[in-house]
Amino acid sequence: MGGSNREGLRIGWIGVGRMGYELASRLLRAGCDVAVWNRTRSKAEPLADLGATIADSPSELADCDVVYSPSGALNWSLSTPIRRAALRRLLEEDKISDALNSNTER
Repeated sequence: MGGSNREGLRIGWIGVGRMGYELASRLLRAGCDVAVWNRTRSKAEPLADLGATIADSPSELADCDVVYSPSGALNWSLSTPIRRAALRRLLEEDKISDALNSNTER
C-alpha cells in the first residue's frame, strides 16, 4: 500500500488488544483509512492520533470495504452488495459483540 491509501479502501477494525492495536497502527502509518471499534473505547482512542476514526458501535463499520478482527470473529471483504447487507445486519443486531465476547471468555 505504500505511503497512501491508493486503492481508496476504507478498513473497519474490530478489537485493539495487543495485536490489533499494533496492526491497526501500522495500517494508519502506511496511510490507510481505518475506522476502529473496541468494546473499551479508551483503548482505541490513541489510534485517533494516528488518523483513525473511532466508532461508537460496530454498526458504524458496516460501510467499510473490509472489516477485520484479529480475534478471528470476523474477517470479511465486502466486494458485493449481498456481503455488505449481511454484515450490516450482523452489526446492527450486535451479533459481532456477542461473538467477540464468547471468543474472549473461554
